Amino acid sequence: MALPAQTKAAQRLWYDEAQKVQDRIKASEELLGIPHSLWHFFSDADVRANEPSIRDAQFKQVRAHVAVLETGAIPPDDSKQGSFGGLFRSLWQAVRGKG
Repeated sequence: MALPAQTKAAQRLWYDEAQKVQDRIKASEELLGIPHSLWHFFSDADVRANEPSIRDAQFKQVRAHVAVLETGAIPPDDSKQGSFGGLFRSLWQAVRGKG
């Protein structure tokens, strides 16, 4: 699949594949703590198609996360304190008995 997904059909394909990855992450104890910005990357294909500055920033961030993942580490959480992402992470960990 070519990125960024420019057409509606390509975006649907992206979202279908991204959902599969997100489901695997949600089922993984080890990957639960992935950075909040990666969740945005999964859900922002339409934004990246229309906003070059956001696209460039997201790709830069994802490349940095991949570099950390390649070392065997999990990139640090980059959600802002009090953000929905931080709240979701805390709630999810509590539900899974980790909080």
